[in-house]
Amino acid sequence: MLLLIPVLLPVISGSIILIKTWKKKPWRRPRFILISAIINSAVVLGFLIAQYSEALQVTIAGSVTFRLATDGLGTVLAGCMAVLVPLVLCYSLDFGEDRRKAEKTVQKNTLSPSDERKKRTHSGKVKADPGEEKADIRKTEGKRDVFSARMNYLFAAVTGIAFSKNAATMSFFLIILLLVDAWIVLGNGKPEKRYWIFHAGGAVAVILVLMTAVFCGRGASFYFDGYLSGNISNQVLLILYILGFCGCTVRKLASPFFAEEEKPENLFLDIIYAFLLIRLTFSVFGISLLRGTWAQVVVMLLSVAGIMVHSVLAFREKRFRKKMAHLSAASFALILTGIAVMTSHGYTAAVWMTVAFAFTQLLLIFFPGAVKKKENSEGEMSAGLGRRMPVTFGCYVAACLSVCAVPPFAGFLSVWKLAKAFTRQGGLNYLSMAAVFAFLFLAALSLYPSVAGAFFPKSDYAEKEKAEEAGPQMLVPMVVLAAAILATGLFSGVLGDYIYQIGLGLM
Repeated sequence: MLLLIPVLLPVISGSIILIKTWKKKPWRRPRFILISAIINSAVVLGFLIAQYSEALQVTIAGSVTFRLATDGLGTVLAGCMAVLVPLVLCYSLDFGEDRRKAEKTVQKNTLSPSDERKKRTHSGKVKADPGEEKADIRKTEGKRDVFSARMNYLFAAVTGIAFSKNAATMSFFLIILLLVDAWIVLGNGKPEKRYWIFHAGGAVAVILVLMTAVFCGRGASFYFDGYLSGNISNQVLLILYILGFCGCTVRKLASPFFAEEEKPENLFLDIIYAFLLIRLTFSVFGISLLRGTWAQVVVMLLSVAGIMVHSVLAFREKRFRKKMAHLSAASFALILTGIAVMTSHGYTAAVWMTVAFAFTQLLLIFFPGAVKKKENSEGEMSAGLGRRMPVTFGCYVAACLSVCAVPPFAGFLSVWKLAKAFTRQGGLNYLSMAAVFAFLFLAALSLYPSVAGAFFPKSDYAEKEKAEEAGPQMLVPMVVLAAAILATGLFSGVLGDYIYQIGLGLM
């Protein structure tokens, strides 16, 4: 029963954020958002560090079993999200800081009923009612509260997926995740509805595959090298695997064509689907069934195509946020190439690449918002800005170096492990290796102008007044992520050995 605590706590926190108003003391709301996120993450990390091994199992109708337990891959996913969610919520609080200051100004300028009567008695005129301005502030604060609640519900669904020990449990939490994402995307306006259609279609495909695993696997738990082989025809299983692969990848590879920019909730879905695909490949279908078949070739070719298409589009794109969206999709395709190797080394490379992808891409999502808040710019458009915002741009440079696999950042170790997995297998894997090196080259060409222009502007550049760094709510998460990217590369021994043991099926 204890494993329900880290799943239910974010649900309770999100519900309190939506229900409670804090009318008398509104300053308590952002504090509660941040403190509750830290507590929820600490609880999850506590379970993981303590290596809590007791499983929770519930059987319905005598045939469908729901099972929660911790294992190696679920530990990596839950730990990753427990670190990222508080950073996202801390970052989001900065957008309400100026509005809270404005609200205090409005309150000072608002007349009390007695003062209003005195004002009307002496002059016959009443000071303009600031109610509309105050209502606008409340509306913006309400949007932030809804965002925080959504992130809490998303965190709960992801924790459930991470702790799911069989296909039935994972299907249940994936349906919850789909409902939360529908609330997020459909509530953000019309432009992203087409994007959500891809996500909904992909999620339904994955759920169908998982439900097939439920009935054909007879409620078996996840374990390394799968359990479906021999239950039904191998060709049917290969078709189901391709369906699951497309379901996990279509949303991400299609999103840059519909969404103008990446958002934290979209990144969390990328991480979830990467881990779902790893789980399907290695713990449901199994590499003994998949390796050497036409399905492996299809997966490998689709991964290479995703890398090349989005790398070229990122290089040609002029808009900074759109460029980042294409680079993010290409980086996601790198994870797919590790999965396509279908060996323990490929497994290790894919998991490691997913961790590096999570930290790096979230920092790249944070960067444009921090710059735009202070300079109304988007990074590469503002020459010399790196000199005036050195910490903000220093974090951005760390993320760029990680994307380009420059040592000692996390991205380098990920690509190194991918290269080792490719060379051990040979064959078509060399095509994947060529695509990875092409991505690194095009990514460097895509990111260089924004970095060079920020720190080394042209000779006709005129120095402006000194710009302020982003606020602490924004700057602290960015510095933490930059430090994590560097530390993951420098001190990779412990985490690398842990992931490798997972890849050998020992954890």
